[in-house]
Amino acid sequence: MGSIERIPVCSQVVAGIQSLIAERGLRPGDRIPTERELCERFGVGRSTVREAMRLLQASGVLSLQQGRGAFVNDGQVDPSVAVKPWFPPENGVKLRDFVEVRLAIEPLGIRLAIERASEEEIAEIARVHSLFIQTVPKRDPEQLAHFDEQFHLEIAKATHNTLIVSIQEAIKKEVFEMRVQSYSVPERMAGAIAPHNRILNAFYARDTAEGEEAMVQHLTEAFQEILA
Repeated sequence: MGSIERIPVCSQVVAGIQSLIAERGLRPGDRIPTERELCERFGVGRSTVREAMRLLQASGVLSLQQGRGAFVNDGQVDPSVAVKPWFPPENGVKLRDFVEVRLAIEPLGIRLAIERASEEEIAEIARVHSLFIQTVPKRDPEQLAHFDEQFHLEIAKATHNTLIVSIQEAIKKEVFEMRVQSYSVPERMAGAIAPHNRILNAFYARDTAEGEEAMVQHLTEAFQEILA
């Protein structure tokens, strides 16, 4: 496979790694090539390879072991098949699993979104946030959950990374129910305003570090309440 040049590069590296697994007939437990080898194979930097492997870990394709490398996991999928929900609740997936996936994906997503979002996309994120604020006095958990969901989905879209959007779409139903549960507690209804404000301000400042920190704090605090 030749060097990758088109954006989104990460999505192409993800597909390339999946193709490599299939081409070499790697099975669960087998180690994939090193970061350096993957960089040379795809003509990209280490940060891009690490980003791709992080996404593949979140999707269950790879298992990353510190100091040892990346290994094929039981979640290995056919690279010719579009990304689909790989964790339906009927297969025993727990709420904590969704939490862990979001904590892995959304900090990465906001960093990419702040780097790549157009002014129109930032304006759309701001518009959705404004609708959320206007809905708080109505005390409607489902409407609040809807605008909260849309806020995070618009950020995912602004990454211009189709895999991140697919993951968000795949977990949307279960996460929506989690959001409704949270907003059913009156004291939490306005709880997302300040964190979302901070995230939005990071977009205006094009500050990826602040955006990532704000997203991690937002998700961590929200999940602590839900999983308590």
